[in-house]
Amino acid sequence: GVDAPCQKRYLRYLEKMIYEGTDTFVRNPMLMTKVAIHAVPPDTAISVVVQNQGAVLYDSCKQYGALTVSAEASAHGQELSIRMDPLLLNGDVTVRIFALADEWSGAHGCNGQISHGGTRIRYASVVRGRLLAFVQLHTAFCDGDVHFSKSEIDGVYSDRDNKQCSSSFGVTLSLARGRYDQLESGQHWAEGRGRLPPALELLRLEQTLAGLMRRLCPEAEGVV
Repeated sequence: GVDAPCQKRYLRYLEKMIYEGTDTFVRNPMLMTKVAIHAVPPDTAISVVVQNQGAVLYDSCKQYGALTVSAEASAHGQELSIRMDPLLLNGDVTVRIFALADEWSGAHGCNGQISHGGTRIRYASVVRGRLLAFVQLHTAFCDGDVHFSKSEIDGVYSDRDNKQCSSSFGVTLSLARGRYDQLESGQHWAEGRGRLPPALELLRLEQTLAGLMRRLCPEAEGVV
C-alpha cells in the first residue's frame, strides 16, 4: 500500500492535478537558499545533498565538510542551518541527509558519489555514509518555505520509538520564487529535465487528449 510520506505527497499532487487543474508542465522555478534540520541526532556527522531531476546540484561536504551538533546543543533544540548560494530548481527535488562514518574528516571539500537508489554515499573512496532521511517535492506545488515534521520525512517516519532521532526531528527548506529567464539561460538546468514521473506524464497526456477531443468533437465528451 501507500505508506511512505513521499508517496502520499505525490498522491496529493495527483489530486491537485485532477481536481484543481494544477499544470505541472508550466515551469515553476524556485530558489533554495537554506536547509534547516531540527533536532539533529547528537554527535552524528551528516552531509546534505540536493538533487533536481536526479542531478546533484549541491553537496554540503563540498562547502562545509561534515556537520555535527553536540549532544548539549541538540538537547536545547539547536537546529543545523545549511546556507548556500541560491539553487535554481524546477520539477522534482530531493533533499537527502546522510549519516557519515567515524572517519568523516576526510570528506571536507569533496563531492560525494551516491549509490544506485540513493541509500549510500562515498567521499574520496574512504568516507562512507548511509541515508538517514530524505524529503521529496515538486516545485509546481510550492509557494515558499516548506517544513516537514518527522512523520512527513522518509527514512524516519516509522521511527515511533525515537531510536533513530527524536520526535522533534524536522526539515525546513527556504524557498523563494525563481525567474523564467534563469531557466531559459540554463543556470543549473539542462534541456530534457523538468519531466514528471512516468505515471503523471501519462495522466497529463490523457488529460490533454481529452481536452482536444472535447474541442474537436463536443459530442465525444467522455469517450477518452
